[in-house]
Amino acid sequence: CTMYHRLVKRTLLMSNDLICWKFVEDRDNAAAGGLVFSSPNKVRSIFDFQIQPYRKNDSVAKFFGMLLLLLTLPLLTLQILIATIWEILDVKIFRLQQLVSYLNENVKFWFHRITIHPEDEFMVNVVIYNGFVFPLYLCYEAWYTLNHGFSWKHVLLYQVLRFGPNVSNFAWVNALTHKCCHSRVFKTKSIDNIFEYWITLFHGIVPGNYAFQHIYNHHKDDNSL
Repeated sequence: CTMYHRLVKRTLLMSNDLICWKFVEDRDNAAAGGLVFSSPNKVRSIFDFQIQPYRKNDSVAKFFGMLLLLLTLPLLTLQILIATIWEILDVKIFRLQQLVSYLNENVKFWFHRITIHPEDEFMVNVVIYNGFVFPLYLCYEAWYTLNHGFSWKHVLLYQVLRFGPNVSNFAWVNALTHKCCHSRVFKTKSIDNIFEYWITLFHGIVPGNYAFQHIYNHHKDDNSL
């Protein structure tokens, strides 16, 4: 039991010292191996973050949020449809995902000094694509817009490439951000933080969302250990 709780604590420790949510043993319940959250004073002193109760005037924000959803829903539906068709064509014709898997398998030995565990070496390629290649593509789209005007076709293309076949790339970004939020992956802490505070910027995720909403809210109030 003690080894299990040590494993849980090690897995749930975040990499960033500034927002490190430490799980500590409850001294009053040490015999049962209970785990409780430490005080969030460190985070509040840095980010001045507080959870506010629901207020009636929040309904205005909810209304505009629903309005924004309705306006963007047709584009989102089209994105998902194209991503699904891309998946079908990729499996039968292009086999791009197989090529990516082959690439990960044959270059991962270059990255054994970067990740803590060998099974995470493929994540370096995810960082390279989503942290460097994709932002460069966004810069190109910004240049195109400034010089040729706004184009819905280019917006759709950007969103489809962001999603990937069957929304796989977007899913990987979220899954690996979640992983880096819970535990150390890279030997250098700053690389762990690149998902939370850089890559998420290009995928519609607010920086720090996993740190606060997921760790502080979800695991504090619904701590399914």
